[in-house]
Order: sequence, then C-alpha cells, then structure tokens
Amino acid sequence: MADKHIMETVVKLAGAVDPSLGKATKNATKALGGLDMKAVGMKVAFAGAAIVAVKAVVDITKALYQLGTEFDKAYDTIRIGTGATGEQLEGLKSTFKDVYGSVPGSMEDASKAVADYNTKLGLTGKELEGMSKKAILASQLLDEDLNSTIENSSKVFQAWNVDAKDMENEMDYLFKVSQSTGMGMNNLMTNLQQYGPQLKTLGYSFEQSAAMIGQMEKAGLRTEEVMAAMKKSVGVFAEEGLDASKGLQVYTDAIKNAKTETEAITLANEVFGKRAGSTMANAIRSGAMAIDDLTASLQANGESIDKAFWDTADAAEKMEILQHQFQNAIEPLAGALFDAVADIMPTLMELFKTLEPVIQQLAQALAPVIKEIVGIIAELMPALTDILMAILPPLADLLIELCPVIKFLAAAIGITLSAAIKALAPVINNIISILTNLIQFLVNIFTGKWKDAWQNIINMVKNLFEGFKNILLAPFKAVGNAIDAVKGKIGKSKSSGDGKEVPKLAKGGFTNGISIAGEAGREAVISFDPAYRSDNISTWLKAGQMLGVSGTGSSNSFNLGGVTFSPNLYFTQKMSDDEVVQAVERAGSEFMDMIQYKMAELSGVNYSAVSNRY
Repeated sequence: MADKHIMETVVKLAGAVDPSLGKATKNATKALGGLDMKAVGMKVAFAGAAIVAVKAVVDITKALYQLGTEFDKAYDTIRIGTGATGEQLEGLKSTFKDVYGSVPGSMEDASKAVADYNTKLGLTGKELEGMSKKAILASQLLDEDLNSTIENSSKVFQAWNVDAKDMENEMDYLFKVSQSTGMGMNNLMTNLQQYGPQLKTLGYSFEQSAAMIGQMEKAGLRTEEVMAAMKKSVGVFAEEGLDASKGLQVYTDAIKNAKTETEAITLANEVFGKRAGSTMANAIRSGAMAIDDLTASLQANGESIDKAFWDTADAAEKMEILQHQFQNAIEPLAGALFDAVADIMPTLMELFKTLEPVIQQLAQALAPVIKEIVGIIAELMPALTDILMAILPPLADLLIELCPVIKFLAAAIGITLSAAIKALAPVINNIISILTNLIQFLVNIFTGKWKDAWQNIINMVKNLFEGFKNILLAPFKAVGNAIDAVKGKIGKSKSSGDGKEVPKLAKGGFTNGISIAGEAGREAVISFDPAYRSDNISTWLKAGQMLGVSGTGSSNSFNLGGVTFSPNLYFTQKMSDDEVVQAVERAGSEFMDMIQYKMAELSGVNYSAVSNRY
C-alpha cells in the first residue's frame, strides 16, 4: 500500500508540473506492473552515493598523506640546509609557504631558495621571501638554472656589499640589464663578481658596472679584453698622479674628441696598451662605453621581475599558484595525517620486535620441513621424468589423431556460443538501457528537468517491450545465427580464407581443399591417399562402367599383344591440380615411349639403349 501511495504521489507531482509527463508516468507504471521506480531509484542513488563517498574518502586520505609527505620533504630540506631548529625553523617554514603560495614551480624549488638564501646571505622574513620569489621567477622567465641564479646572486651581492634591504631592487635591476642588452642574467652576475675589484677602483657603482658589462656584450666586445685594458689603465693613471676614476674620465673624453681615428688609437695605446688600444678607442668613440644614459634609463624604468611574470603568466601558471595556496591552507591537516602515521610507526616497530622471536622460531621450525619437502621432490624428479617421457610420446600421438575432432568440436561450440551471444545481445542492451534511463529519470526529477525525465520514461517503456520481444525471439535467433554461421563457414574459401566459393564438383574436376559433393545427384569421390589405393581403384573402375567405358578401357592396365603397361600414379592431398595433371602426362609420355619401343622391336630396329627403362 505504501508503494502505491509513493507512486501516486510521484504521478500527481509530475502531472502538476507537466501533464504529458504525468500521463507518461501512469502509462509506465501500468506497463511495469506497479514498480516503485522512486524506491528503486532511491536505493540505486544511495548505493551509488555510498560507493562514491567511500572512494572519495580513500582518495582524499591518500592525497592528504601524499601532500603531507611533500611538505615534510620540503621542511627537511630547510632543516638540513640551514641547521635551524625551534622558532627559527618555524619562521623559515612560514617563509617557505609564503614563497610557495606566490610562485609556480615545485616545493623543492621554494625550499631550496629559502634554505640557500638564509645560509648564504643570512636573510630572514620578508627579505628572504622577496629574494626567493625573484630568483625562482627570474629563472623561469629567462629559462635559466635556479641553482645557478641563487649561487651567482649570493656571490655578487656579497662581493659588492649590497645591503639586504636593497637586494630585491638590485635583482630587478640585473633583470632589466639582461632584458635591455640580451646578456644572460647568470653570465652578467658572474662577470660582475669577477671584475668587481677593478670596476670599483675605476669608480663604477654596482649599477654602472652592470650596465657597462651588458653594454659591452651587446656591442660585441670581449669583456675580458676590455677589463684587462681598464686594469692596465689604473697603473698609467697612478704614474701621472691621477685618481683612477678621474684619469679614466680625462682620457675617455680625449679619445672621444680626437680629430682622427689614428690620434684616438694612439691615446688609447698609451693608456690601455697596444694590445687593446684600438678596441678601446673604437668602443669609446662608438658610445659602447657611454653608460650614464643607459644606467639612468634602467633606474627610471618601472620594470620588475614580479611585474614581468604577471604580465606574461598564462591561465595554467595562475591556476598552479592557486593550487599552491590551497595546499598551504590544508597543510595542517595533511601534516597531522602524516605525523599520525609517523607516530604509529614506533608502536608497530615495537610490536614487530615483540613478534620477531616468534617469527624467527616459526621460520626455524618450517625450514627443516621445507628442506625435507624439497628433498623428496628432488628424489622423485628422475622417476617423474621417466614417467613423463614414457607418457608424452603416445599422448602426443593421441592428441595429433584427435586434433581434427577437437577442431570440429571447437568450431561447432564456437558457432553455437557465438550465435547464442548474438541472440542475447539485444536483450542485454535493453536491460542496460532501461537501468540507464531509470537513473537518468530520477536525476532529472530531482533537478527539475521534466522534459528529459519524460523522454526517459518513454525510452524505458520502449526498451521494456522491445526487451520482451527480444527474449521471445532469442531462441529462434540463436538457431538462425548458428545456421548462418555454418553457411558462412561453408561459403568461405578453403584454408587460405581468400573469400572464394567452395568448389562444387557436379561436373567433375579436382580440388585441393574443402569441396561440396552430391549437390546435384550421385557423384564418385576418389582419394589419392596410398593407404586406400585398392578401394579407390575399385571406385574408379565402377565409375568408369557407370560412364559407359568398356571393361578394358576402364582398367588401369593396357595390353598390346603381350605387352602390358601398368603405370603407378601416387597422389597426395597437398598436390595442386597442375601437379596431378603433370603426373598423368608423364605416364602418358612413358606409354608412348613404350609403343615406339615395341614397334621398333617388331621392325628389327635395335633400341637396346632404351630397353633397360622398361
């Protein structure tokens, strides 16, 4: 009664929303014999929800544990790389999460940057966070190695005594030099570190030096040659009592303003040496050494590593950062799960230690038994081998004899099974379609998609009646499919499978494979198997008599006045039609040779040379 009320409620509700749906629901209910579709659907839905929920819990737990493992590995990198503990370590962990949550890339990159900048430059807090972010982003933007970026930036800032609070700005400046001149950022920092002493002596600042090195790279000058020349100039300025920076400015102006190129090169040779004089003269006169304008332009430029990244970041990179932020948010849960598992390990280890003696004793007790069993098997192996060697040959022969029977049975079973499956396939498809539409109907009802639900009901009713029809027809279809399969087997070609029809020999002829006999009446079938030669010769003679051939003509022996010709022809199933014809022709040729020999003998001609052939 309760089921009836439930269905009535569904029908009324459906009718109130869509009259056509209500009518279809009534028809479906009548056709299904009062089946409580809502109850069934709810059970299916709850069962499915339960399965999904269990799977989700398992997947979430696995994902949390994996995330906890990754965070733990990152924290270990910081702990080992810096030696920090306690509050200091917690502060570095917090910085790591801030860095990881603001850049794309791996936890390994973020933890590496935080650990190395803390160790190499002593950075902490916001300064450590800023430098780590810029190193990671710059490496990604310029496609350079992160480890090299961290290493070179640390060394160059130490070499030039850059203050911690200025390091982020100087990283941005180096990035702008790289952009403007095309010189790699790591290559630029390496040169700044290497030639820092002489550049400082000549009065160049960090930013001027970076601009000069980048400008020389852009102009195609060899940095080492120019730096060697400038180092030499310091000694010349000292001999003339000039300050290095002052002397460089004086001679640079003189070379630049020289009336001729020869005069400029002569002055450059005096200051920078003959080896690099012409190079320096050309560099100064071409403006490659004029860095003040470039330096000022770069300083005024608002470009930064962070800005360049956000201007060029695609959706995937931004989504990755969002994912990092979500991972940071659930890190406490992931860490708690990971720590909980880690906390269980000591207990399990203690339990194993307790069970270890028992396990060892059990292993020791089983060892002799296993050894004894192996020994017995080893002793039995020769006898078993002899038995197998005695059984296998006749068994193989038996299997060979049974192969045709097995092949026939397998083919028959395969045809029958295939026919049954083909007959039942529509029924199975109907059942699947009904269940699918039932689930979709419930989903559409609960989501208010009434037209879709109406179509689901129509589909279910249609498949239901179609299924009843297919069930009734299944036995007949199975028999029909089997007959069609057998016909198909017969209608296909012989063993080659080339699609030709099986030979029909009502008009006579030879065949090398499967053929049809007796399709048009009585036929004679002769085997060329030597084992049945006598029987098939009798069949051959009988067939000849039925065709009206005389007694001598139907025999396989020919008598010519006391000379008898009895050719022996052996045929096998592997022989082709042409090979059979050739064998008959060879016998005919021998017959003609014999006739000629006999005629020559009667006429007195000596054919002894060939007489030994017969």
